Amino acid sequence: MPPELLGAAVVCYVPAVNHLAALQQAAQKLTQDKFVIKDINATVRELNPNKWTEHIRKTWPEFTDNLPTQTQVLENIKAGSIFYSPFSAYDSE
Repeated sequence: MPPELLGAAVVCYVPAVNHLAALQQAAQKLTQDKFVIKDINATVRELNPNKWTEHIRKTWPEFTDNLPTQTQVLENIKAGSIFYSPFSAYDSE
């Protein structure tokens, strides 16, 4: 991360059996990817993977070309893959 930034927020998309497993798997993936976790927002939402395209059009319209496609999301679920939203960096507390 550039030195002028203090941190970043990110949404983790996790195929999990329940919300606790999702939080644990997300934390493990972030740590594995060498991110330092300062705080966890324990809000977990269930997302219908068949509505992924609709979700990213509403939530991340400017990043639709940078996020997995509907087909890739369904493949990621089968593979148990975790992926991230775009990161939102911040430079003050």
